[in-house]
Amino acid sequence: MYSRKLDAFGTMQTMYSRKFDAFGTMQAMYSRKLDAFGALQAMYSRKLDAFGTMQAMYSRKLDAFGTMQAMYSRKLDAFGTMQTEYSRKLDAFGALQAMYSRKLDAFGTIKKILPRCCGSLYH
Repeated sequence: MYSRKLDAFGTMQTMYSRKFDAFGTMQAMYSRKLDAFGALQAMYSRKLDAFGTMQAMYSRKLDAFGTMQAMYSRKLDAFGTMQTEYSRKLDAFGALQAMYSRKLDAFGTIKKILPRCCGSLYH
């Protein structure tokens, strides 16, 4: 009887040992899954960092583009100012031409009137 009880106890110990081994295997698998999850998290974190770097580069490019646009706008403004000044100069030149044309007309009129009233000056 005692021997059978010892055998039964040995069998129980063997079963318990196998269950413990199975639990250890499960723990090892779980640990590997946690390691894999940690590696995935690290990869995701690196991808987020790379995305952040790309966003920063894009932001700097947008800033540079904005600066270029501002410079171009200032150059357009300066060109507009130059055009306005040139237009005023052309207007002033047009006014001078009109005055000169009126003087020429007046001179032509005088040349026409002179022979009539002072014909003796030409003979």
